[in-house]
Amino acid sequence: MILHSPQSVCYLRSIAVVAFCIFIASCASVPLGTLLRFSTFDEQDFAEIDPETLSVRIFMQDPAKLSDTPVSLSLLLETAGEPIMGDYEMQASRTWRDKISGGLFSADTHGNMYQFGLTPDQIILFRQLQQDLSNLEITHMTFTTSFHLDRSISYADQVKVWVFLAMDEKADYITLIEGASLDVEQRYTDDTGSTME
Repeated sequence: MILHSPQSVCYLRSIAVVAFCIFIASCASVPLGTLLRFSTFDEQDFAEIDPETLSVRIFMQDPAKLSDTPVSLSLLLETAGEPIMGDYEMQASRTWRDKISGGLFSADTHGNMYQFGLTPDQIILFRQLQQDLSNLEITHMTFTTSFHLDRSISYADQVKVWVFLAMDEKADYITLIEGASLDVEQRYTDDTGSTME
């Protein structure tokens, strides 16, 4: 197995169970349009991602908030050969109060929107991965975001979360996870995350 980052194995092991649980719980929350869009994703699409403007937005329903611990974006790229993993730390760029429309029949969901971009050194690593894959065929890609809830807040049993991704400054944000309900067990010992395949 090819590892792009020396920390990838340990990090992926630490979030594997949580990411898997979140993926199972939120599969129904991945919009059909997103699934269709990524069903044809290939090496050319990956090469065209601009790591300088690659952006993740996480919306947390009140009263949930993110902690100050790092947020990361992980990739699992299936190729004709061995799978390739990449794990990239992201830094906060903006936070603001926002709401998710409930449409005609449901109330709006209020909360905080958090926006993240790759750190300068992670941009370099991401570009290196794009170079390394320039002659390889990508057959499947999985995105995973990992983040922590603020431990100082008392939560209800469930918290709703939305996760969005933009791959360059000209592209609209793609909804990876739409209103997934995360079970909160008040232990504050596990990460929470979101996965889109």
